Amino acid sequence: MGVKNLIKKMIDPNFAKEIDIQEEDLQVEAYNENFPLEETDVSEFGVDIPELPLMEKEALPDDYLEYAPEAVGYGNREQQFGIYSTIATYLGDDDTIMDFGCGRGDFYAWYTQTFNKEPKYTGIDLSEPLIEAGLKVYPNAQIICGDWNDTAQYDIADWCINVGSLNMRYDADTVTSDFEYFDKTVLTMFEKAEKGVIILLASDLVNIKEEGISVFNAGDILNRVLKLVTSKNGFVALDHSYSDGMFSLIIYK
Repeated sequence: MGVKNLIKKMIDPNFAKEIDIQEEDLQVEAYNENFPLEETDVSEFGVDIPELPLMEKEALPDDYLEYAPEAVGYGNREQQFGIYSTIATYLGDDDTIMDFGCGRGDFYAWYTQTFNKEPKYTGIDLSEPLIEAGLKVYPNAQIICGDWNDTAQYDIADWCINVGSLNMRYDADTVTSDFEYFDKTVLTMFEKAEKGVIILLASDLVNIKEEGISVFNAGDILNRVLKLVTSKNGFVALDHSYSDGMFSLIIYK
């Protein structure tokens, strides 16, 4: 299944309705004036959100990787922007961001459009096609193709974020277990963060039975992360309020 369908399953059908989406949080612009967007009536949210046209798998546009939310795991832009809005509630006005599993760097573009300023942002992802697509459409973004656990050469950021990427293994390491990989990533993020870490994960409360996909029990993960960071003076909060299918961990330093 991969990242393309994971976030669709993580989010309840009513996910967008459960989040307080304000018009100023969804300042949407067509990313490419040459790629036509259709307006979808979503007046119940208080704002019209441009929606990509429905696309058949056999007839994907040439710039699908550059612009489609489906290419980075979201069913539509409402879901994508709703999650980004949730993450942004923890960020200060001038906080720097390191995005673990950034895809093509859409969080950078959303933040720039929503707050009318470019964040100091570093994105890391192992998918070379998505990084190439991101550099094409966001030439000012600092997005890098590489292993997110190999961050010694990067400056620390105020916040390190990870949206759903820890539910999948992108590396070719067949020796390290999933939980060892999870622990290593959390500790890397914690070490690279000045203020804290935000991680969104697929929950075992939804039925996801796909090869290569791991779901987690929120309580078990909370206890696991507490053991990892308590000795390092870290504090952990769990938020399971906006969807049965996913939960977030906020690790404060």
